[in-house]
Amino acid sequence: MQTGAVIQELFPTFVLGLDEPEVDVLAQLARPRRVRRGEEVFTHGEPAGDLVVVVDGALRISVPPDVVLGEKGRSEWTGDLAFVRPGPSMATVTAVHDGELLVLPQEALADLRPHPRIVGRLWTAIARNLASRMRTCVTQCECAGSPGSQALRRALATLHGMPPVHEPITWVPSMRPSPVQGDVDVNVARDRLVRTLSAVEVFGPLDRKFLTLLARAAVFSAYETGETIMREGDDRDRLYLILDGRVTVSMPKRLADCGSGQELHSGEILGQLSFVDGGPRATTCTAAEPTLVAGWYPAMIEEFLRLGADGGVAAVHFLHWVTRQIAHDAERISAFLKTAHDWSD
Repeated sequence: MQTGAVIQELFPTFVLGLDEPEVDVLAQLARPRRVRRGEEVFTHGEPAGDLVVVVDGALRISVPPDVVLGEKGRSEWTGDLAFVRPGPSMATVTAVHDGELLVLPQEALADLRPHPRIVGRLWTAIARNLASRMRTCVTQCECAGSPGSQALRRALATLHGMPPVHEPITWVPSMRPSPVQGDVDVNVARDRLVRTLSAVEVFGPLDRKFLTLLARAAVFSAYETGETIMREGDDRDRLYLILDGRVTVSMPKRLADCGSGQELHSGEILGQLSFVDGGPRATTCTAAEPTLVAGWYPAMIEEFLRLGADGGVAAVHFLHWVTRQIAHDAERISAFLKTAHDWSD
């Protein structure tokens, strides 16, 4: 298998913008794997962390108790949730027949640190795909009418990437407003933001200079109790991080009890789906008390990745942070759907 050629064939959108040496770097880290019919690639509840792409053949996805969600074929991937957030596999993945896979192991991320453009493309592709699956899953749950097993099965299958979602729209640069909206001391806010980011696992190992770059790119806004920060259906793409205060989130009715969080606090983010796919807001968020937030626009990512060096490092960690949050939300909704119905009937 000529891995570089396979990657370019299977993921033309992903490699767009990467030069040939960068594609070669990715190809050198990806490992071909042959599988036999009935072989388990991932086992539900067992440790997982690799990203797997189907080159030839098909993989069947199932969840306990032996509920088959569907199959993944050529050019489709699986394992993305655990690749973003290593942990127990959310499903069992089995080879339908003899086939060939391409595996990007979790440890490859360390080797990709000197290549922020590659990692940036990787996180962006996964985040957009997850965002589309989340949106479709929520729509299916809202339109189900009654919590029938078939409706929940479709929603759960969607969350696990079946059928494959269409490529979301690309980011459109937003107008950059003033760095301050409301009564905010920007220097104090930036210092608070750096301290908040340094407490986040993804940013913990980073030098302060990278966090300072993110702080300088942020827009700060202050909201009074009861003020709407974002409204469901609005065409906005800013990502928010709560620095002070509390935010009430109005969840879609069918998913209100899934544990995705109806109230957010300092250090938590909102607006991540619209940030990565440019789609309308999925929830309405209101300040439950005087609240200070930091916000970023998608154009910042492309700008930082173009800068390379420090800007590229900051952008990659930022994308990883956002992607981990989307993956975390997807895992919680998946867990809710699995327990929302007696699958044995």
